[in-house]
Amino acid sequence: MDDAAQPPEPRRAKRTRVFKSGKIIFGYSDSTIDCLILDESPHGVQVETTVPMTVPEEVKFRIVGGGTYPAIRRWTRGNSIGFEFVGSRISDDMTLAKMRAIKDVLETRGVAMAAHSLRSERFFDNIELQRAAEEAEAAVSRLNALLCGK
Repeated sequence: MDDAAQPPEPRRAKRTRVFKSGKIIFGYSDSTIDCLILDESPHGVQVETTVPMTVPEEVKFRIVGGGTYPAIRRWTRGNSIGFEFVGSRISDDMTLAKMRAIKDVLETRGVAMAAHSLRSERFFDNIELQRAAEEAEAAVSRLNALLCGK
């Protein structure tokens, strides 16, 4: 589907310019196409592939180091493609394994180390997880201060 002739639609959310790695995942065997994410919003991404290519309308889109989302191809212009996220983040096996490992860090080494591990994973691009970790850090800090008589 090439929508180059259609006027752009108003955006639901402001896009943020980024340069991140992404993967377009499709088909029964989960074939992948590597791409560069040029901008993103909570509702989708604009990507660039190395060469123009045909991409199925329905795909899964993975932000490398972040989440995987069900997505729909909304437009294609040369080697640029726009995708809209159409569902909740998919917790893939790799992400779930990393999250379980950080949970173990939380239980054995405490909030500070777990928050450090979450930061290294960019909080899995999950704002709710980021807020919870930062609130936990703040609560531990307040508790320490109170226990020290401050």
